[in-house]
Amino acid sequence: MDFEYVPFGNARYSPRACARASNKIACFNETCGPQALERPGDCFEGRPTCQHGEQECATDRYLACAKQELPDSHAFLEFMQCMIREDGQLPRCLSDPARARAVQSCFDGAAGDEAVRRAARATPAHDSTPWVLVDGVRLEDVGSRDGLLRAVCDAYEGPAKPAACAAAQA
Repeated sequence: MDFEYVPFGNARYSPRACARASNKIACFNETCGPQALERPGDCFEGRPTCQHGEQECATDRYLACAKQELPDSHAFLEFMQCMIREDGQLPRCLSDPARARAVQSCFDGAAGDEAVRRAARATPAHDSTPWVLVDGVRLEDVGSRDGLLRAVCDAYEGPAKPAACAAAQA
């Protein structure tokens, strides 16, 4: 199974084309998102604005950096869960000093800017978060762990369903 987490959510940059828009997030998504046919040159200039403020922007930046610096999706998922649980406190979430330095170096520099721009470009137009797709279909029941598990188990095509799927099907 493939998993992709895009750490951008309802953040946005502020291209000039959206300066007078009443809904700046919708304008940014339409003007600069993946579906935009021609993006203005200033789509990803400056710093993004996050729905929940600077702490959310910092956590998203750490997650964007970790996504490129951590060796596999399992390590990234553990890091992501910790960063959310620990309110973005990097030292609590990466005990390996080399990995922590790599993520911090990305966060502090131009690599972090590019990691955030990559996340912004990959974020689909959406009307709420989290925006979860399973096999390309939006999952409406994201409020419960069982809804996601059931959707993943229903989509699973391997030889034998994982044991966790038995509980989800009940």
